[in-house]
Amino acid sequence: MNDVCKANRLRTFLQVQLFSTSIDLHNNMQNDLLMKLRRLRVLTLVGVYLYNLPDSVGELKHLRYLELSDTKIISLPKSICSLYNLQTLKLIGCYSLMELPKRLHDLINLRYLDITGTCFKWMPLHMSKLRNLQKLSDFFLGNQHGSVIGELGELNDLHGSLFIHGLEHIVDHKDSERAKLKEKSCLDKLSLDWCGSGDTDDSQLEKKILASLQPNTNLKELVIHGYPGTEFPKWIGDNSFFNMVSLQLKGCKYCCKLPALGQLPSLKELRISRFDGLISIGTEFFGNETHFSAVTKSFPALEILRFEHMSAWEKWSHDADTGFRAFSQLRELHIQSCAKLTGDLPCNLPSLKLLIIADCNQLLCSLPTAPDLRVLNIQNCGNLEFPVHGPHCYLFLTSMYLLESFDSLKFLPLDLSPNLKSLDIWGCKNLEALTVSESDAASPPNLPSLRSVSIRHCPKLASFPKGALSAPKLTLLTINYCEKLKSLPEQMHLLMPSLKEVQLRGCPLMESSDVRPLRIRICDKLREEKQNLSDPIFASFKRLSPICSPSSR
Repeated sequence: MNDVCKANRLRTFLQVQLFSTSIDLHNNMQNDLLMKLRRLRVLTLVGVYLYNLPDSVGELKHLRYLELSDTKIISLPKSICSLYNLQTLKLIGCYSLMELPKRLHDLINLRYLDITGTCFKWMPLHMSKLRNLQKLSDFFLGNQHGSVIGELGELNDLHGSLFIHGLEHIVDHKDSERAKLKEKSCLDKLSLDWCGSGDTDDSQLEKKILASLQPNTNLKELVIHGYPGTEFPKWIGDNSFFNMVSLQLKGCKYCCKLPALGQLPSLKELRISRFDGLISIGTEFFGNETHFSAVTKSFPALEILRFEHMSAWEKWSHDADTGFRAFSQLRELHIQSCAKLTGDLPCNLPSLKLLIIADCNQLLCSLPTAPDLRVLNIQNCGNLEFPVHGPHCYLFLTSMYLLESFDSLKFLPLDLSPNLKSLDIWGCKNLEALTVSESDAASPPNLPSLRSVSIRHCPKLASFPKGALSAPKLTLLTINYCEKLKSLPEQMHLLMPSLKEVQLRGCPLMESSDVRPLRIRICDKLREEKQNLSDPIFASFKRLSPICSPSSR
């Protein structure tokens, strides 16, 4: 540190904790260190063991950039407000810092204030005096403390993202009107958060408050969390927001109706979660019919759609014409933890590549038609119907994961997905057999891309496809707790030349001399056969490692 003190012309001091060691500024540096570095323009202390800044920081009159991110600092000295040339103050991830200095407004040249990841309860008074501020990451509203939201109205040059916390403390929508969010044309992302319980005594007042917080139509991303009203104002979903690409509506537990989000022309990602009062989604979700012609598509640019933790949602209805024209660009559909949902899913998703449906056990319908689907992940959806429409209905599917779903499925045709690489089935209680379509060709059915197969806890599974099955790239075969399965596929040593590992567990009826698996776990009849090491077919698998002792699943 003595060498640093001698560098009295130093203009930049960077201390970043890259590993587990760092400077403890409070204990290991002399209090007058910063006094000797009066020419500093940049002071960065990221991740250091820092609990307090010395008052001497106020003597750095030339300082323009100060960063204390990811430190344990608990307070900032009052002297920091005398740094009149300071332009950037970054306090990202300072979880122990509870408030900003009261005279922060004296930093009249401050342009960049990033307090992401802090736990403030309010902002200091007179934030409106920071007229040069271009970046304000967060604005905290308190109960009878600090700045009111109207002070944002004077900050005309805000850029980037703004997260407004504590909107439950607003008691008059005229105050939120003074924030003038509609005039802030350089904001890219706006997050609005009601941090309380989500309850309200006046849902109409909450609607007026949200209506008054309408942003500029240049906005690209919008997040609304904890809104306690029963319906949304008209600006949400209005097609004038032609730049909006991402929208999240979360924790709006009393809303019983969704806005007309299908009208947003550029929306690419939509997430809707924890709407405890929403029972039905109807045609209003796709857009106001008065704005649409017979050929207009709803959600014309949407690529990712998520519905999560919708505890009361029962029905997703749409007329045939609207449903057919919607979601033409949708690439990912996620529906998770919607326990009461019965139907209906969109019938035609021509661009869909990823489909995840989990914990929707009342969902009673067929999967969408999705000719370009690559990944199918279905969990705890017993009433869903597996689409067995004809050969190659999921021609490009590469990964299929089925967990305790498709209770009506008895026969799974493997050749419906000739490009399948990974098949994982767990707990399909009525599955009896894996099959392939009959072929006139002399050669056995071929699954040229298949690399791994895992089948577990399927108590009725009795057979693989009759005859031989070619899977030249298959490297792993796992079969656990399939009590009725008696044999493995035929001619595995010839038709599965890449096979490196076969894992068996809990298959008491298994009888096969065609292959000696790499691992036999609780499989009595095969365990008896493993002693016959002279079997010529087993010699073709001598490259495999020895049989392992039983282990957990």
